[in-house]
Amino acid sequence: MPAESSPTPTAGIVTVTSNSVANEPFDPPAAFQFPAALYGPAPREIVAEVKKSSYVRRRRQTLINLAVVGLVCVGYSSTPVAKTLAWYLLPFEFLAYIGFAIFAGAAATAVWRMRNIGLLKYIRYGTPDVARICDVRKVRTVTNRVEQFRFEIDANYWDSETGQFVYGTFHTTEQDTQRNAHRYVLDLKPGEYTTVVQMPSAPPALYGTMGIDPAHELICKDGKPPAAISHLAALRSTGIGVVIVLIPIAAFWAMLYCAPVGNRIQDPTLISGFAGAALGVVAGLVFWAKRRLTATLGQAVVGVGGFAMIAAFSGAMLAIVSNAVFDQSASAYRTVGVANYWVTTYKGVFRAYEFECRNLSNGPTGRTEKHPILPELMERLAATRVAIIETKNGWLGMPWIRAVYPVELREIEPGQTHSGRTVKMDIPQPDGSMRSVSIGFEAIGPDGKPLPLSTEAEDEAVRIMATHKPQTFGVGP
Repeated sequence: MPAESSPTPTAGIVTVTSNSVANEPFDPPAAFQFPAALYGPAPREIVAEVKKSSYVRRRRQTLINLAVVGLVCVGYSSTPVAKTLAWYLLPFEFLAYIGFAIFAGAAATAVWRMRNIGLLKYIRYGTPDVARICDVRKVRTVTNRVEQFRFEIDANYWDSETGQFVYGTFHTTEQDTQRNAHRYVLDLKPGEYTTVVQMPSAPPALYGTMGIDPAHELICKDGKPPAAISHLAALRSTGIGVVIVLIPIAAFWAMLYCAPVGNRIQDPTLISGFAGAALGVVAGLVFWAKRRLTATLGQAVVGVGGFAMIAAFSGAMLAIVSNAVFDQSASAYRTVGVANYWVTTYKGVFRAYEFECRNLSNGPTGRTEKHPILPELMERLAATRVAIIETKNGWLGMPWIRAVYPVELREIEPGQTHSGRTVKMDIPQPDGSMRSVSIGFEAIGPDGKPLPLSTEAEDEAVRIMATHKPQTFGVGP
């Protein structure tokens, strides 16, 4: 073995601590050898075998996963589902840019890692020596209220920087959540000798605990070195995250488009909300007891209260959605004139679309009311500013608006018949001339057939058209 990789002669040295192993004479076996990757003077070459280590594979896999997620975001942004979600969830409007940013971040990290080799610097620049294991234990840690664990190893070794024989504690990085700790094993026992690597600019580390050499992987999960998350698992995690985001969006959508008329909280909603809150309290207590989480009384109350609030909200939403989904009552139609539109963004994330209208049967001075509307209908309402609202009684007795049907313009071709009122319009042509056409009004119902229009609806449509397009409308001033 080259002299640069020979153990420091420390046989017979005794450390005085409360640990019984540490107090025994330090006497490495004569056959002890350092890993082959540490042979020779620094800086050393990173051999191909090291590039198969779990540490290198995890770093590579993380970058690939980021790139895959970025490309999926870019591809998904052009799908009809993503375009529909972009109406209501602002980040989906920029999903392609988010995907490009994730992919660019992965590419930039790959370039940066070409110069920063991470823990492999211990192989390239480190000085190996012998350490004796005195104690090995799993230690619980808490980061952002997430319980994790790591290994702590007590060992004594020769400190090449100070020239002293020391007793110290080595910490691994957090390995996993605390509930998975039983699946991990560190193949080191008190009294065994192993390799410690020291560097002037970094803390000493036990070689076999870093996962940088496939021939010396001492930490195993289910009998194998810990692996990086797979591409499929990364996509699955991304999908779960999207679903978690979409749950409040679905609830938000339900409140807007299935809510009872007037958005009043009615008895079925209250009953479902209270029932959900009770179940939430029970679920929170069971969850807290099963996981045996350590917390103060205040934290426990907040945790269980959070369960209760989420369950109460879910119960109320269930009542509102069930009232609409299972409704078999007859539809009632009324004609309204549109007074205004709103697009409201909540917390910079959620968008809601509303329109203000009044019943035409109440005359031009009738009371106005606000209702949610699907965004794709807003442009269709703009032509005549008249619509037919379909209302149903609700499965739980809470009246709700099933749909809004815009009253739209339809050109009447020569020879065609139209049962309703028609007007003349002059349509500008590309050559600058005007073409006179007959226009009728119609609202297409859920079965694809025109809904009957009242006289008030047609009169209001004519008035709006004459007001907004007098230069082309036949009855303009």
